[in-house]
Amino acid sequence: MRRPIDQAGYLAGIARVCSQSARGNTVVGVAFFVADGYLMTCAHVVGKALQCSKKWQQISAEEILGQEVVLEFLREGLPWEVRAAKVIFWRFNANFPKSDNDIAVLKLPGKMPEGFQPLPLDARKDYADKAFKVVGFPRNVDIGVPASGRIEGDTYDPAGRVQVQGTDEQGYAIEPGFSGSPVWSPNCGNAIVGMTVARDQEREAAKVGFMLPVLRLKRALEQVDIESLIDILSPYAETKRTEIQRAYRAVVGDRLSHYPLSTQREPISALRDNLAHLASLPTPGETSTTSLHRFAAYLSLLESAFPESLTTQLKAWLALRIDELRMLLDDVREILAVGNDEKNQLPSPHLLVWVRVSPDYRSQGRYLIGAQLIRDPGHYDARSGVGGAALNSPKVFRDPNKGDTVALSDLEKIVQKCLVECSSHNLKELTLELFLPLNLLDTEAEHWSEQAIDELPPSFQEILGEPEDFLPVGVQYRVVLRMTERIEKNLAIRRGQWQAKWSDLLVAVERGQTAGETLTPGQNQNFKTIAAKADCLGMHLVAGLADKERQNRFVYLAYGAAPVALWLRRPVPKTRYRQHFNRLLTQPIGEIASTVREERRKAYEKFPKLKDRDRHFGHHLALIWENPYLVPPEAEDDNAVDMPLEMP
Repeated sequence: MRRPIDQAGYLAGIARVCSQSARGNTVVGVAFFVADGYLMTCAHVVGKALQCSKKWQQISAEEILGQEVVLEFLREGLPWEVRAAKVIFWRFNANFPKSDNDIAVLKLPGKMPEGFQPLPLDARKDYADKAFKVVGFPRNVDIGVPASGRIEGDTYDPAGRVQVQGTDEQGYAIEPGFSGSPVWSPNCGNAIVGMTVARDQEREAAKVGFMLPVLRLKRALEQVDIESLIDILSPYAETKRTEIQRAYRAVVGDRLSHYPLSTQREPISALRDNLAHLASLPTPGETSTTSLHRFAAYLSLLESAFPESLTTQLKAWLALRIDELRMLLDDVREILAVGNDEKNQLPSPHLLVWVRVSPDYRSQGRYLIGAQLIRDPGHYDARSGVGGAALNSPKVFRDPNKGDTVALSDLEKIVQKCLVECSSHNLKELTLELFLPLNLLDTEAEHWSEQAIDELPPSFQEILGEPEDFLPVGVQYRVVLRMTERIEKNLAIRRGQWQAKWSDLLVAVERGQTAGETLTPGQNQNFKTIAAKADCLGMHLVAGLADKERQNRFVYLAYGAAPVALWLRRPVPKTRYRQHFNRLLTQPIGEIASTVREERRKAYEKFPKLKDRDRHFGHHLALIWENPYLVPPEAEDDNAVDMPLEMP
């Protein structure tokens, strides 16, 4: 629980902010600790300390951030301890007074001065008519002096400033040298309720000043929370990336489509992105517990994954910010328990097989092929490959004399070998995702046999008959196609748009939208323009276009970063195939892969012989379903064979 403070505790949380000159340091304001190593003050105090010649509203944050400000800390019986702190947050914009304004955050490197500690903050709103006290350093006064009085309450001010009133006729009023000082109220839990920012210059005798309440410091405090958590977690950002991502997913929950994990490769950058996402999550109800708090609590309970020193640090970080820490930890333990139950359930694995054109052997119809099994997509990181297992099956078919390429005719056998290799994991509900270059997208991979006939005992081969009559992979598994070109470097610039459209697709899934409501008709003559629009998530295309025109649609789809395509490969004579296709479009978009699989199953059950299945609508369905976070891991070498695709 956050501890209340007394006068000594207050003084152990503040510092003098100074401007340097040849004549020595001049005090220009006050800063106070809000976390270990982090102090808050006014933006205009920092401007004075840096001796900025411009007006505050003319200064951009870029001019201030990263600069060093001199601080002085009072130690009893010792000279002032002089330290330099770096500006990491600065906001002063007179044109937008409704935003958090006149606020700066400083980061002090190294250890905090001995005996100093962060001050407890109280974000309450019922501060009117409560007593307050501040300490400042007026001009020509060598020591810090107090000013006290009463908090009058909110003013008619879009900047959100609160009026404070000096009530002692003989005491100090708020004046230059007090800016940035924390406003302490013994009637508000002996905590800090705001920061001193201004005074009434026209009526000095009235002793009127203004503070920004803690609620108005929210954005700056979020930045402090992010940076201080990075300080704690940075030694583990790479080695414990999986556990950190697990905590992120647990806190974000079903909002992951809106707040996806960062795709930054560098661990600290990824951690900073994810913490910023958590900070932006809305806080439900009246609770003061944020998603960052829940994230830290979750990590603090992973005692088997982290050293005790880290979990202790995290709980200390929380104790400074949360009154009912035990209640928060109990709530998060329930999330952990649910997560552990889910871990014990079989995941829905994905088999990724990717085919890349070989520049050296293109004319010979040979390709670079790799494969990977992802047992649980929720715990897969495409940047590092964590959560995926490279399969050995493609290696059997590679020709070392031809650049380790594979003949296209062996692709079906590779998939069959991969399925056998995966079967040792005893996984169910597998999704086969086949990455194909544009020129191979019409490959009817869903019709391939699940198992090669020569892999069966001879007696079985005689009885089972022709291999094409075996159970097709498109019936046994969900089979979706992917475009290899999407994950080549040439289209790296589309990655952000692809992720954005994927997020929108997941929103459509959550809302229960149908395929027809979500996808755009591909027959439109201006589909190139339509696909590039932000609201185009994919296309549906019934048979009718020439092969070249259909291929053009796929190019527009990939360039427009739309993740879905549902189409009929060819017309089905003497059937109501258009009617069947339109009925398919009434199904939920989130279930479309399973629905397509079911239609393929109907074709197989009605026509066990492959030569007869051509008469069934389901036999000709194809589906592209492109998850930007479920891709082959990034290759470190452009010539790599097992993982030849480089992500941007």
